[in-house]
Amino acid sequence: MALPPRYIGHHYSHDAAFDPRKGATLEVFLDLHCPFSKKAHFKLKEVVAHYGKDKLDVVFINWIQPWHPQATWLHSALLAASLFDDKSLFWKLADLLYEKQDEFRDEKVEKVSKVEFYDLMTTYAKSVGIDEEQFRKNLASNEVVQLIKWEQKYGRQNGIHASPTFLVNGLVVGQASSGWTLEQWRELLDPLLA
Repeated sequence: MALPPRYIGHHYSHDAAFDPRKGATLEVFLDLHCPFSKKAHFKLKEVVAHYGKDKLDVVFINWIQPWHPQATWLHSALLAASLFDDKSLFWKLADLLYEKQDEFRDEKVEKVSKVEFYDLMTTYAKSVGIDEEQFRKNLASNEVVQLIKWEQKYGRQNGIHASPTFLVNGLVVGQASSGWTLEQWRELLDPLLA
């Protein structure tokens, strides 16, 4: 069995050294096609800004909902961006894909081929500063397929179904939702980060 070379997920605190003994970890399973995941993604950036990247490690897990076939293509593009050394490219593309989410609705892409969809993803990637040639290579690589498998396996083994789903220090927080305010996140996290 192939094991991932690093812990599963993509850290909102990609540019900071996080010490788990001094903070908490919040994992979030997000689908790029899900409007609730979109809301959660942008709210979590506010939560990270409030606590600081050294106190709260927020981890984005690609969680593909199978009833939207294009979700796999969206996440493949995002994972292709994750293969670059500059981890900010992943976040720039994630933000853009969430902002453009309505363009990927089922009725808008039902007749779009995978090649056409990936051409669009390449255009978006290029617009946030990603090298087009390397992005296309990454997108076609087995490495992206393997990352999808690992992230999906990680979610399945933890009983994840809905997006978004939140875990704090490894435990599911069932009451947390995409509609939570910063104050509600503080009620949950402040006792852990005091």
